[in-house]
Amino acid sequence: MRVLFVCLGNICRSPAAEAVFAQLADERGLSGVDVDSAGTADYHEGETAHRNTLGEAAQRGVPIDHRSRPVAAADFDRFDLLVAVDRATERNLRRIAPPSADLAKIVRLGDYAPGGLDVTDPWGHPQQAYTEMWDQLVELCGALLDAITERA
Repeated sequence: MRVLFVCLGNICRSPAAEAVFAQLADERGLSGVDVDSAGTADYHEGETAHRNTLGEAAQRGVPIDHRSRPVAAADFDRFDLLVAVDRATERNLRRIAPPSADLAKIVRLGDYAPGGLDVTDPWGHPQQAYTEMWDQLVELCGALLDAITERA
């Protein structure tokens, strides 16, 4: 299974989701999981994850080795799922998808948990917002993994 997590700038939510998902897959002993992240905009291309995202990851013992990149046309072929962290990102993914893209591959992470919550963007907010984002991602990525393993 190849999964691409996507947010706007690819420095907060999607790199954190990538790290959380990879850790959960590893803890569950799932092999063959390829995970990456990207952004719908190139504002931060080449930058590391946001310092508060990195701080939260370090506190939880989760490694993040990441450089921001925008979604590429090839991603729509390479990945089995393109997972948007919120409704706006999902709309943007559908808008930038190449004409040949399988739009069924684009899903919203919040659709995998009760209530269908979007992952709140912590950018520009204090560290507590990054803690809350991370807690959301643990729940939602766990639910996504449950759905993936049920399909297998």
